[in-house]
Amino acid sequence: MTDLSIEKRAIARNTVYSAGAKILQLASSFVFMPWLLRRFGLANYGIFLLAGSVSVYLGLLDFGVGSAVTKFVAEHRVRGENEELGRVVSNVTAYYSAIGVLAFLLLVAFAQFGVGLFHLSGADLGLARSLFMASAVIALLAWPLSIGYSVLAGIQRYDLSARIGVAVMLGNLIVTAGVLILRLGPLSLLASMGVVSVLGGLASVAAAWRQLGAAVPRSIHLVDRATLTRVFSFSWSVFVIQLTALVTDVQTDRLVLAAFVGPAAIGLYEAAAKLHGLIAQLAPLPTSALVPAASHLNAHERPEALRALFLRGTKYTVGFVVPIAVTLMILARPLLTHWLGSDFASMAPAAQAFLSMWVFFPNLTVAFSILIGTGNMRFLVRLNIVQAVLNLALSLILVQRFGVLGVIIGTVATDLALYPIALRYILGTLHVSWAEYVHAVVARTYPLLVAPVVVSWAAIALGLTGTLLGVAVTGMASAAAYWVALYLLGLADDERADVRALLASVTRRSAAG
Repeated sequence: MTDLSIEKRAIARNTVYSAGAKILQLASSFVFMPWLLRRFGLANYGIFLLAGSVSVYLGLLDFGVGSAVTKFVAEHRVRGENEELGRVVSNVTAYYSAIGVLAFLLLVAFAQFGVGLFHLSGADLGLARSLFMASAVIALLAWPLSIGYSVLAGIQRYDLSARIGVAVMLGNLIVTAGVLILRLGPLSLLASMGVVSVLGGLASVAAAWRQLGAAVPRSIHLVDRATLTRVFSFSWSVFVIQLTALVTDVQTDRLVLAAFVGPAAIGLYEAAAKLHGLIAQLAPLPTSALVPAASHLNAHERPEALRALFLRGTKYTVGFVVPIAVTLMILARPLLTHWLGSDFASMAPAAQAFLSMWVFFPNLTVAFSILIGTGNMRFLVRLNIVQAVLNLALSLILVQRFGVLGVIIGTVATDLALYPIALRYILGTLHVSWAEYVHAVVARTYPLLVAPVVVSWAAIALGLTGTLLGVAVTGMASAAAYWVALYLLGLADDERADVRALLASVTRRSAAG
């Protein structure tokens, strides 16, 4: 079996495991959102989300080191360089421990002095302070444990990560149900989910330690300057991308809404953001497996294999993501109405605007992962800086006039404006002609969108979307119609064979599990 075939099967297997865990997590968040809205109230639910957004910003203290660990672990593993691998792991563990202490102190300080930046008062202000104090304790414990997930990604054991992810998801389901049944508040939910997160981190560290085997660090190099310099020389560019991506993310939109409108607007925004987030979580599923795979192929100097990886991976990503986005755009109004209530039907245009970017953006996600895995970061850094500046400027201007819709327009307009520039650069860097790309990806995927469009509109016309169950069945039927068409008309014989082999492998593993 060729190296590309081995990589292809590994990527497919790892993607399926990651997808399974992610889809279960997303499904649970969709189920519980209306219950939490009714239990907490719109404002308190917005404050709960706001606390999470501020904590996400502290994730920047990672400085891109997690991606560096994944990359270097993958490369050292391939070359059998156990000593170098162990040095990377031990140094980064020490770094993460220090960051945990720093994150704790910053969150405590923000709880006391920072919450006044938002439109909060009285009981809302007290709740926000309590949530940030709880987040501080969670961060202190969770940061050093995050090394486990990065190592498992580097050695491409996404099956183990997925199992841990499913366990964490089930734990969060249990604690969320408990909070609702016992009629507890946002603080209880945040603290309980923090405990589950820490336990998941412990499990990931234990799994990574067992998998490393001979590469387990034999000593702790707390001040190994050479190793840390090497890690940060790669991670700084990833950090810039993470920073700019966070500026364009829903977390920043929440902060802008909290500062200019209030916490209730965050709750309304979440209706549109949840649908956008569904696609945002599904779209990068292949990329988590592609970064170490691209590093592997780059280490073996296989540019043709990278080109093939890009074309096939992009076709699969577009074929997986775009029909879901199109279906959700068509079904947005009945979905929001039956899922969250008639008060949220007015958010359908905002949700449709948010989802529109995913008709195009999946063409870039695979390429971005390949560029990261091969260390080709300069263009990504520049692109993300421009994107962040434009997005933030537009959001700050438009939120004062259009409210929730304003921050969404700021994000979508920026992404669509920069999309052709990014695609042109990617094709040139990977030496793929426009004709080749259109033939291999565009012509094989986009014409087939007629299937979900016809199914969705027909269901609406026939009155089949009058209930939440009807909307769900319509959505699944629309996506399934596309995937069947893609399998029959968009895939080559060897690709269909890969799909059958993958499904058979997943079935065997599921039965064994």
